[in-house]
Amino acid sequence: MGNHLYLVVPLLAAMLAAGFGAAILIIGPQQRPNRASAALLLGGSFWGACEVLWNLAPEAGDALWIHRLSAPGWVLIGPHAVNLACNVSEVKLSRLQDWLLVFYAVGAVFVLATWTSDAMLAAMTPAPWGWALVPGPLFPVWFAGTAVLIATALVTWVRAHQLSRSAVDRNLGRRTAFLMTLPLVAGSFTDAILPCFGIQLPRLGALALATIGGLTIFALKRYGFSMLDTAAFSRRVLRTLPDGVALTSLNGRIRLANARMDELLGCRPGGALGLALREHLELPLLDPPMERREEPSELVQLPGGRIPVAVSAAPITDERGTPLALVVVVRDQREIASLRLRLVTSSRMAAVGQLAAGIAHEINNPLAFVRANLGHLRREWEPLAADLAKGEGLADPRVDEWGSVLEESLEGVDRAVAIVRDIRDFSHAGGEATELADVNALVEAALRVAAPQIAPGTRVERAFGDVPPLLCGPQRLKQLFLNLIVNAAQAVGEGGCVGIATAREGERAVVRVSDDGCGIEAHHLERIFDPFFTTKPAGEGTGLGLAISHEIARSHGGEIHVESEPGRGTTVRVELPLASRAPAEARDVPSAAPARPGPA
Repeated sequence: MGNHLYLVVPLLAAMLAAGFGAAILIIGPQQRPNRASAALLLGGSFWGACEVLWNLAPEAGDALWIHRLSAPGWVLIGPHAVNLACNVSEVKLSRLQDWLLVFYAVGAVFVLATWTSDAMLAAMTPAPWGWALVPGPLFPVWFAGTAVLIATALVTWVRAHQLSRSAVDRNLGRRTAFLMTLPLVAGSFTDAILPCFGIQLPRLGALALATIGGLTIFALKRYGFSMLDTAAFSRRVLRTLPDGVALTSLNGRIRLANARMDELLGCRPGGALGLALREHLELPLLDPPMERREEPSELVQLPGGRIPVAVSAAPITDERGTPLALVVVVRDQREIASLRLRLVTSSRMAAVGQLAAGIAHEINNPLAFVRANLGHLRREWEPLAADLAKGEGLADPRVDEWGSVLEESLEGVDRAVAIVRDIRDFSHAGGEATELADVNALVEAALRVAAPQIAPGTRVERAFGDVPPLLCGPQRLKQLFLNLIVNAAQAVGEGGCVGIATAREGERAVVRVSDDGCGIEAHHLERIFDPFFTTKPAGEGTGLGLAISHEIARSHGGEIHVESEPGRGTTVRVELPLASRAPAEARDVPSAAPARPGPA
């Protein structure tokens, strides 16, 4: 009874090793790592089956003959292990591969020695479970070489995985090597080490190999990607692709789809299976099945929406070229369509800018002589109006009205000139020679120019830091700061506060212009840099101030950021790169006045 109960161990080992080896081979019969794993496991299966037979043999001679017959299953374990390590590792193991044929040749010599002499297997002795091995003088030599090869394979496996950048790969290498070592050590003691000292125990070698096969299958399931399981890797690639991929039958039904295809169609995970793809695409893909490359189309989603897509398709054919199915790749084009629209808008704005520059130039000339004529008329009218006012009986209320008309006309022309100048400056990006300038001095100059436009009672608080010189176009930066200061002053009105601060942050100069005024609505923040966009009432702004400021900052390699909350004010942050190499004399540029709060 005990004999037959023990036979369950090698029988189970043979069945498990055969099943695991066949499974790994089926996963990818063309993959060299799969073939190496299958050779190791199927050899172990043959060994386990022979162990069952020799333990059932009635005579010692029969048991010895069957044991010698099993030699290819256990003698070549070492070369098989090295072969597997060389093929599974993603690191090129040229030295081991160069010696691989030598290892197999030596293994073949040991197999022949096992078959033809008593040097490997001397005899079989009765044991409670059947028959026990009496090793020959060459057996310890074989075992020592096999142990070295297996240890080399395990060390190579771990070292190769440690070179990976993936923590998953590193964990896979360490854990599987440790788990494989345990059954190998147990099998070595029961099948080789102890018999050499005359100690006989039930053999676990074949079961150890079967256990390694189970660990391999577990690793495939646990870690996903493996050189042994390219199919799992392919499935993972499909899941992570940013494009929708579907395999359709010739009737147009989806037989396989990745998660991205489910998302594009707007259905639940796995919901794309069975859908007729032809009903969701405008392209005729299957009449007949044809190859397509990035053809534009629209994908009709299940909720009813439509999205722009690019479709690629390729038929799957048999050896005779007969179509069997169709692979369809759908690429979401919504972002590209948005970028295309923005590019068209940008091109139109560039054309409008060029047109505006030409119009501004043409308008500027008549405005100049109209302004000159109105100025001359005012100079001539003032003494005439004074004389009329002194003359008896000549006082007329229309005299004051005519003077007001002249002043309003001059104000209107000045406003038109300012608008034309802003359009011209916005249309021509740059042109001013660059030089080293003190940013604090530029801000102070802009404050002086803006002073007449700051309402009485408005506080202007300065906080100037120690900022190195900027390599810039001084007049253009002055215009930038002027625009921001005027905007802030107009936002607060009387009794408000405008704050201006400068500082150095790393390799950039930072200028902050803040106010505690009305603020900007969130839905307007995305458009504040668009030309001609303004939140001011009609007639109070052209919508070019921030657009010009943004263009000036960009042309200097800088950026503008705006933070605002309705009712709590706005902060505009301007970042400009510092001069990379400022001459010694540039560092002596005098700074602006130290920080001081007070009225403008």
